Amino acid sequence: RTGRIRVWVIGAAPVIGIALTLAFAKPWADPARLFWWALATHLLLRISYSAGNIPYAALTARIATDPGEQARLTGLRMQCAALGGLTAACVYWSAPQLAAGGPARFFVGAALLGLLMQPFLFLAWASVTEVARPRHPARPYSFRRETSDLLELVRGHRPLQRLLSIILLAGLTTSVVGSSLLFLFALDLNRPELGYPATFLPALALLFSTPCWIYLQERTNMSITLSIAALVHLVGLLGLAGALATGALLTLSVLCLVTAVVGTTGLSVMFWAMVPAAATEVSASAGDCEARVYALATTARKLAQAIATPLLAFGLWASDAVSGREQAAPALALVALLSAAGIWWLAPRTTARG
Repeated sequence: RTGRIRVWVIGAAPVIGIALTLAFAKPWADPARLFWWALATHLLLRISYSAGNIPYAALTARIATDPGEQARLTGLRMQCAALGGLTAACVYWSAPQLAAGGPARFFVGAALLGLLMQPFLFLAWASVTEVARPRHPARPYSFRRETSDLLELVRGHRPLQRLLSIILLAGLTTSVVGSSLLFLFALDLNRPELGYPATFLPALALLFSTPCWIYLQERTNMSITLSIAALVHLVGLLGLAGALATGALLTLSVLCLVTAVVGTTGLSVMFWAMVPAAATEVSASAGDCEARVYALATTARKLAQAIATPLLAFGLWASDAVSGREQAAPALALVALLSAAGIWWLAPRTTARG
């Protein structure tokens, strides 16, 4: 009744809400005690989030088997994620008024988001029907064995290796762009007041351009659409770097940036749409392992996010060392070029639609 995967979604929901609230609490003023509090609560938040999010994402492979339907479900899931991000931004926009603009505004915002998420995760648990699968005998948990099984899964499936590499490359250029928006407007465009509104661009692009990428995928296939998204992303960032180098109008620079962000949407939608297809294929030969495939995909995506920040910092340092001025655009264009080349090399060669 609870479902083998859905039970993790409903079980993790209250823990995520509590951990999110505690992560932004400030029970002490002592910096040393606050450090350990922040470390413990953020670890709890990350672990509980992973415990709920990985099974939630794996549901795509459980409730649909057709790759086209899985892609549409993935697109819808990402549009809902965009709405969630915009909702969070609106909550934090209003939190200063609720908390009188004091330091408690982040705690108030986190508490509101922790409460708002509960009914939606409950609906995700209650309204989804999983495809019945035969149960396997439960084994005692062993971290060493689980890690070994994950590594063996990767070693034994070359298409999975290719997919994880694509996620790492696409996730890297996507994360670098997302992390650099404030720097772009402050350092490259000299318009820091536009930086905060620009942070809404990724969510808005995800919300409105996802149907276009899904339509293109249905008319061609995931591999071709992924390659086109990489090209759109690269053209946008090369155009941005060129516009900034020639002192073009702000409007042209922003248009190039929007083009690049729309390209990142296509990259994200397509590589996540490839995951349920890969999970279904791997499960056919290695048994029931959708959650493991999604765990590996999530790890690759998070690794890209972790690399993006120091990579952007290095790019800013390098531009300052070469030109005497910190600029984000050259580093973005270089990362996009290298990522696009890797994606075009790794993208599966197929002419089949869907």
